[in-house]
Amino acid sequence: MSIKLQVVSSTTTDPIEDISNSIKKGTWGNVEKNVDLRQFMKKVGPDAYILNANKSLQVKNETLNDGFIKEKVQYVKNTGNRSFLSMPVLVYFPKEVKFEGVVFPNNSWAILDRNHGIMIRANLDIFESDCYVVIFDDDLDSKMSNVYALGTLLNYDPNSAQNTTLDHVRNAYYVLMNERLEEGLEAKPSMEENKRFLRLYPFVNGSSLGNFVRNHKTGGGVRAIKQYTFTELTLEQARYQKSNKDWLVMHPRTCASWRGEPSGQATWDALDKITNKVIFIFWAKTKAQTEKEYQDKIEEHLTTRWAKRYKLEVKVIFLQSK
Repeated sequence: MSIKLQVVSSTTTDPIEDISNSIKKGTWGNVEKNVDLRQFMKKVGPDAYILNANKSLQVKNETLNDGFIKEKVQYVKNTGNRSFLSMPVLVYFPKEVKFEGVVFPNNSWAILDRNHGIMIRANLDIFESDCYVVIFDDDLDSKMSNVYALGTLLNYDPNSAQNTTLDHVRNAYYVLMNERLEEGLEAKPSMEENKRFLRLYPFVNGSSLGNFVRNHKTGGGVRAIKQYTFTELTLEQARYQKSNKDWLVMHPRTCASWRGEPSGQATWDALDKITNKVIFIFWAKTKAQTEKEYQDKIEEHLTTRWAKRYKLEVKVIFLQSK
């Protein structure tokens, strides 16, 4: 791509807020025309795509909302109105950047904002779009904390149902703390940095920032837990069923649901399919659910107590969280 340096007349005291405001107003001048969106996706079926996690700078922990995507796709099919599809926002990396195990190669892009919009386009067979481009070195001072701050600001809209939350701000704050440690400073942000967070995110207070500091694991990762779409989960089920033909492989569920519906459904399905071998698949939706102690508890209950109660042979699989 050709680098187009962006000069913004500052209307605030914060350049990251200026960039966010400019993008929201549609006045950000660095626009790349006709970007092929397929470079940010993985094809998982004849007409099925998922986002490539290594091409996304997702600042939220939540999975994409499949229901929201389907609703918007149907709306466009019914009305032909695509006006709500805002331009995606990309970060351009002139040089290679490594962040929490993910490598963003030199001269590459990653998606920062409008992940839902890209998937809506894919479901409508739209694979090109003009995109706003923010340059990691020039616009974001080569700092991942600024990437997270910008992404969180772009998602912040008090009138939106899918708005920035305290958890999203905490992620941005932790990236800043980790950067401070790498620079040889104490993890706790300065008074000026705290003032910036309180000004950028009006729903956050000083007590929240204090809690962030107390709960921060020194140098701990903050990159979002791997979140699975329904299509991905269905493919995982099919993959395990193929290699375990004599077993009943249950559709993957979140770890938090293990006490309820999965075991009840498996009881009836095992009877219907006349099998005594069941495989449960779970995926972690939060960092706490990735802990070995948490997962061992689930496995122990289902493979011993529940299996013995219903005279079944049981295996438990946990999908990778990265």
